[in-house]
Amino acid sequence: EIEDFNWEAEQTLATEPSASLLNNRPLYGFNFSFKDFFLPLQEDLTEIVDLPDPDNTPSSERSRIRIEIENKKFDEEHYMVDFAMDEEIQEIIKFTPVWVKEKRHLKKLKRKEEKEKEKEAKIEGEKEIEESGKEIKPKTLESDEVTSESITQKISTLQITSENETKSPAPQVPMSPADFFNQHTKLTTENNENNHTQNTTGLSASKVEIISPNNINTELKGKSGKSESRLENEVVSLSEEDKEDMRRLPRKEYLLLNEKSTLLGLVDIIFAYCYNNRTTMGENTVESAWTIGKISPTLSCLDVFESLKVLLIACVRRALTFPLYRHWELVQRVLEDTLIVLKLGKRAILRGLLDVQRLFEKHDCKRYLNHLYLTDYCVWVQTLSKKKLKSVQKEVKRVAKKIRKEDVGWDLLKLERLTQEGDSSESESSDSESDSSGSEDSENGGSEDGSSEEESSDNETTPNTGTEKK
Repeated sequence: EIEDFNWEAEQTLATEPSASLLNNRPLYGFNFSFKDFFLPLQEDLTEIVDLPDPDNTPSSERSRIRIEIENKKFDEEHYMVDFAMDEEIQEIIKFTPVWVKEKRHLKKLKRKEEKEKEKEAKIEGEKEIEESGKEIKPKTLESDEVTSESITQKISTLQITSENETKSPAPQVPMSPADFFNQHTKLTTENNENNHTQNTTGLSASKVEIISPNNINTELKGKSGKSESRLENEVVSLSEEDKEDMRRLPRKEYLLLNEKSTLLGLVDIIFAYCYNNRTTMGENTVESAWTIGKISPTLSCLDVFESLKVLLIACVRRALTFPLYRHWELVQRVLEDTLIVLKLGKRAILRGLLDVQRLFEKHDCKRYLNHLYLTDYCVWVQTLSKKKLKSVQKEVKRVAKKIRKEDVGWDLLKLERLTQEGDSSESESSDSESDSSGSEDSENGGSEDGSSEEESSDNETTPNTGTEKK
């Protein structure tokens, strides 16, 4: 087990391992396993990744190109409209994904288990106290039993016991060399058999079953087999489709060239998966594959990261640039979703990866990303140690809280302020218009009243005039 990663390290320009041995051709994909993959796919290239020439773009240039594309594509008006008119987005934010329900269920089970353990410990403690009290409780004799005859009998018994204890033990029969060799051989054989049985049991318990149709419910138990992992497996459910897809996964072992960057790539894929699941309210659409492939910087730009903060900022930037809903509060909720999925463990992570893999498999162009990343991630994540996963969870929680609007590189605060000012000015203008229309109505109403009064006065004077003439 290697030491924890230095998550505080600044982002550096990544370079492909052993590039000089491969004619300096850029490497990409899971564990830098591919080169020249896109040469026969030039017609569909723009539908697969954002890089204009991935086979000739070294990893040190991918981040720069990605940032340039994001700056060019960011739409201020779209962001302002989503900020001002966010009724539908607020409904999406209130949506409860399956992992939130599983998190609540897991908490309940943990509390229940803790109470049961406390109850068992209390019962055991009471039993121990009761047994120890019985052992140290002195034996009392009735007064009528204490007689000179009983005392004499006890003294004689003690004397007999003392004489027997002082006698020397019976001499042991000497063992011949042949007998000693036979006995030693027998003991050695028995010990070896016991050790072999223990080692075999240890291996079977610590082995991570990557794909096992007969053991599909415990394939992610891992090394520890502790109650926490048991509860996670009990809470996080895998569908029959998930289990069937797991059976199809290849059996592989990996010697990672950069384990930290591989872990960071996993985080941004889970972020994109969570964004799609929340915005579609758990029901994938025909746009889901495009959304996930576009938001993830690893999948869209073949980017490689060494800094968790830089990675999360890249995810936020892309979530505010490309999909239909571009809202800061929504992005913060997706960061929370990502953390919850990571905390639920390998089973929940694998379920998300399998979902993405199926979406890509149905897409004419995104299916190539399964070959580059998803299939290997589905296999590798099952061997991920609990220690490293907890380290990632802890850092995502810490770093995500510190990300501010100023970090994304666009003046989001200014755009929101302008939107609010525009809304206030529009409300003021609408109020003034309503006031002016009200005054006009009052004036019109006054003139009508005046004309009616004149008409009524004329009607009243006419009969009076007629009477006078008469």
